[in-house]
Amino acid sequence: MITIIAEGIGLGHISRCIPLAKEIAKHDDYCVLTFGSAYDKAVKAGIKAENLKIDFSLKINDGALKIENTTIDYIIKVNYPVISKIMAKMRRDKPDIVISDSSVSGLLAAKLSGHKKIIYMANQTDFSSFPSQGMLKKSADYLGSFVVDSADKIIVPDLPAPYSICLDNIKFFGKEKKFSFTGPIARKYPQGDYSHACATMGGDSDGGVLTALDRAGVPIRTVAKGKFKSLKYAPDFDEMFGDCGTILAHGGHSTLMEAIISRKAVVGVPMNSYSERVLNLKKMQKLGLCEILDTRFMDKRTLEFALSQAWEKAEASGAFYDYAASFDGPREAAASMLGI
Repeated sequence: MITIIAEGIGLGHISRCIPLAKEIAKHDDYCVLTFGSAYDKAVKAGIKAENLKIDFSLKINDGALKIENTTIDYIIKVNYPVISKIMAKMRRDKPDIVISDSSVSGLLAAKLSGHKKIIYMANQTDFSSFPSQGMLKKSADYLGSFVVDSADKIIVPDLPAPYSICLDNIKFFGKEKKFSFTGPIARKYPQGDYSHACATMGGDSDGGVLTALDRAGVPIRTVAKGKFKSLKYAPDFDEMFGDCGTILAHGGHSTLMEAIISRKAVVGVPMNSYSERVLNLKKMQKLGLCEILDTRFMDKRTLEFALSQAWEKAEASGAFYDYAASFDGPREAAASMLGI
C-alpha cells in the first residue's frame, strides 16, 4: 500500500500526482490524500483519492498574491489540522511507502508516524525564494534542511541538470545522492495551433496579469471569469490547453513541464512577488524556450511581438523537445520510488 499526499494549493501538484498514481497502480495499491480543487481534479481523472476537507484560500490584495500573509495563514489553517488527519489515515492504511508531493505537513506526519520509507517529490527545496521577508525568510534554510534530511529519497519531476527548469529553486544541503531527476511528470496535450493563445492562471491570484492582458486588446482565452473586453472565456481548462499552441503562464512548474512535453510556445508573465516562478521562467528563457513580458508596460504591439517571438523559439526548439520526450517521468519516478 502506498499513500500519496498531494499539496492542495493550486492544481500543479495534483496534476503530476495523477499520472504518477496511474503508473503506481500497475504495481501496487495506493490512495491519494489532498483537498480543495485538487481533490475535485483527482476524482475527475478517475484516481483513488480521499478529501482531507481543509478550508483555505489565498491571500489577495488588489489582485496580487500576498506571499507572506498566505504562507502564515497556511501554517495556521492547513499545517496543524492536516497533520492529524493524515496520521489517522496512515494508521488505518498502514502504507509501506509514503510519497509527499510538496507537502511539508505530509512529510512531518509520516515522520511522526514512524514510517521508514518516505519520499518527497518537489520542484523546490530552496525555500528562500518563496517567503519574501521576516521570520519566514530566516527559517527558509531550516525548513529546506528538514525536508532534505527527513526524506529517504527526493524526486524532482524535471530534466536533469543543466537542463532542469527548477534548478535555481533546488538546494541539495550536501545530500545530492538523495535526489533523482526523473524527467517531467505531466500530462501530454496536443501541440495545438500557435495562433491560438491562452492564459493559464486563475483569476483569483493572477497578480493583475489578466487585467493587463485584457487591456492590451489581444483575444486570448482564459478559464477565469470576469468582465473582460478582449479576453475570451473558455469553460474547460484541458480543452483550452489542448487547442492552444501558445500559453501565457506565471511560471508554475507543472504548467511549464506540460508545455515542454506538448511542444507549446510559452510567454512568461510572472508575478514579481513570486520569485520561485520568476526563476523558472528565467531558466526557460535562458534555454530559448520562452519570452518574458513585464505586465506593467504591456500594450498590444508588445504582446503581439512577444507572441511571434515565442512561436519562433518553439519552432527552433525541436531538439530540446525531443530530448524531453525521451524521458518517461511517471514510469521512471515510480521505478525509483518502488525500488527503495
